[in-house]
Formats: sequence, structure tokens, C-alpha cells
Amino acid sequence: YWAMPHWIDNGLYKVIGTAKPKGRKLEFKVDDWERKGLQECARNETLTAPKTLVMLGREEFYENRQRTNQSAAFVRFLLESKSKKTRSILHDYLKNLQDILDEQKAAEEGKEKAAYDAPETEEEEEERFRKRREAMKEREAEFLQEAFQRTFGEWDEKDWKKVQKQYYKSL
Repeated sequence: YWAMPHWIDNGLYKVIGTAKPKGRKLEFKVDDWERKGLQECARNETLTAPKTLVMLGREEFYENRQRTNQSAAFVRFLLESKSKKTRSILHDYLKNLQDILDEQKAAEEGKEKAAYDAPETEEEEEERFRKRREAMKEREAEFLQEAFQRTFGEWDEKDWKKVQKQYYKSL
């Protein structure tokens, strides 16, 4: 759960959190808050394209406060999709995330942990923190790229445009 990219984490959280039982099924309706936010983005032309959305790291994702609504709408679109191209994307994406994490864990097991020396000055501590933050951003970008490649690697721009058109129409 902690390794999930923000688009799928936020999207699933909002979709599942607003689901209502209807008979023996769950109904995934859009709540008013999400609908108004999406309408505002459409009016202002600030909707994030699906291809861009799935590649956003933490900082970029939260630059636009409406991306949580957009990710919920995109996850809902994928859950309800009947298209051959998109109906299994969530399943495939989550499976690929798990495979990547398993591979990373296996690679880490053989490595020896470096000895930790406490920083001696405040400047040294700040520098270590900055380097660690940069390394985490790089690792996140690599993780997103790998998940993207495994899930969408065979897609071309034509596929993305078609999905984007269907997604925007569903809004």
C-alpha cells in the first residue's frame, strides 16, 4: 500500500470510500465534491491527461489539488471499462507493482547495510537529508517508469489519445 503511486492510491481511496451498496452490488457514484472539482478543471482546461497522471510523482501530483478527484475519476473509468484495452489495466498495474517490489526486495536482501555515522554538524545533517530526499525522488521516478513500462509499454500515442477521449467523455 505504501508503495502505490499517488494516482492509484488516491483514486482507489476515493472510489471505494464513496461506494454505496445497491442490492448485491456496489455502486461507484461520483459525489458532488468530485463532480464540481472535475467541472472546474474542464472549464479551466486543467484536466491532467491519463498518460501524465500515471507518471506523476508525489510533488507533481499535489501541485494541483484537483488531481485527487481526477485520479478517482480515472480509476472509476478503468473499473467500469468494457474496452479490451483498458478493462484489465488496474489488475495488471497492481500485479506489476507487486512484481517490482518483490524484485527490489530480492535485490536488497543480498546487499550489506552500510555503517551509519552520525553527522557532526548541522550543515552535514542538512546535506544528508537533501541527498536522501533527492535519492527518494529518483527512486520514485524509476519505480513509476518501470510500472508504466510494464503496464503500458505496448501502447502508442494513438492508444493514449483514444483512452483519453473515452475518459474525458465519461466525465
